[in-house]
Amino acid sequence: MKAVFWRWREFLIGWVFAAAGIILVFRGLGFVPTLGMILGVTGALLAYAGVQRARFRLGEGGPGVVHVNEGRIAYYGPFSGGAVSVDGLSKVELDPVPDPAPHWVLRGIESPPLFIPANAEGVDALFDVFSSIKNFPMEQMLRYLTQPPAHPVVIWQKEQRMLH
Repeated sequence: MKAVFWRWREFLIGWVFAAAGIILVFRGLGFVPTLGMILGVTGALLAYAGVQRARFRLGEGGPGVVHVNEGRIAYYGPFSGGAVSVDGLSKVELDPVPDPAPHWVLRGIESPPLFIPANAEGVDALFDVFSSIKNFPMEQMLRYLTQPPAHPVVIWQKEQRMLH
């Protein structure tokens, strides 16, 4: 039960803020209803982001550790590891074959592919990285995580600029 609450923590916190805001709107006097509206909207947005983050989390206890710092994604695993620059990412893939969990495959322009288990410690940081990438299909990615395809899929690929 604790794991379920931990997975959905942002959603639950957002829901509490939204509920408190609604109560303030209907029960407050003076400027308090305005503060309640702000609190309610903020809580609703936090709850929405929490649902997305909860869908991204596939569990914990996987092999290795993910660390994102100063625009670099690093993975330290028991059998492999490496780093890739966020700006240098050229492709993000999801390999759904459980071994024991799906793997992210991050391909960089000047680095070898980085294989990261979707349940590695600190993998939540990838959600923030992915959401910062222009034109990254977040909803498609979340759909692939909840309904895994039978084979590896490309989630995002950097636009190739062609010289004429």
